[in-house]
Amino acid sequence: MSRQLDHLILAAQDLDKLGALFEALGFTVGVQNRHDWGTINRIVQIGPSFLELLSVEDGFARPPETAPEAPFAVFLADYLARHEGTAALVVAGENSVNDRARWLSLGLDSPGILNFGRTGTQPDGTTVELAFSLAFARSKHLPNTLFFSCHDRYPEYFWSDAMKGHANAVTRIESVSLVSKARSDAKRFLATFLGDKAPLLGTHMHSYTAGLSRVDVMAPETAARLYDGLLNGPAPTDDGIVAIHFACSDLAAARTWIEKAGVSVETHDGALHVPAGDAFGTVLVFAEDEMAADAPAKSDEVPTA
Repeated sequence: MSRQLDHLILAAQDLDKLGALFEALGFTVGVQNRHDWGTINRIVQIGPSFLELLSVEDGFARPPETAPEAPFAVFLADYLARHEGTAALVVAGENSVNDRARWLSLGLDSPGILNFGRTGTQPDGTTVELAFSLAFARSKHLPNTLFFSCHDRYPEYFWSDAMKGHANAVTRIESVSLVSKARSDAKRFLATFLGDKAPLLGTHMHSYTAGLSRVDVMAPETAARLYDGLLNGPAPTDDGIVAIHFACSDLAAARTWIEKAGVSVETHDGALHVPAGDAFGTVLVFAEDEMAADAPAKSDEVPTA
């Protein structure tokens, strides 16, 4: 059984501006939180997954390479030193020790486990204590993306139906587009990490199930064709996550919010595309929810963009 996509980390130099963009696009965005090592975030809950909008605070002190938080904090600080964009792909975890042991037994590189807590604020203003356990995995063929599992120890305090409601009618993360110059070499890592034993290995794209979402891995030239003219942001277009596809219950509502936000938008095959240059390095795609009963079926092995 495939692992559910838990969250994606979108990294930017200015968290306020990143949060303001997503609010302007019609998302419900949580308040700012802080990790003890100096990264700050805001959360956007979407169905069973979420977006972690992240930056580093002023005066961020790089932890030593041997610190438990190093695989997280050092990677993201280095990522931001190079560019902005979608920096991490995270699956839901239930036991980080078991995750790491399994990955190591199957030949994956797993640099360690991070246990930490932070204070959270619920929609009514109540503060709660949250706790998480992360198990990291690493692939030399996908060096520009951080991978880990996340075990949420107190999900009843983290998740909120109120925070999952979005004015733009987004209901879930449909898919993530990951570019790699070595996608064939990365397939064993991704199949193991995502728990998908039967990925669709198409000519132009490898597609992996991630619970209610999908991870599409493609060569740079395929991404350039699918997102023609849209990959104009600061993130590299030959390695890493280049696009996030959102499923909407009402695409007209999404269009209204995108147009109000004042960002560029293009329509391709019925889906709305916000270019990477307007969205901190990631193409944002909004489309009718394919899982909805009245949505038209798609049979093409390469999703249109």
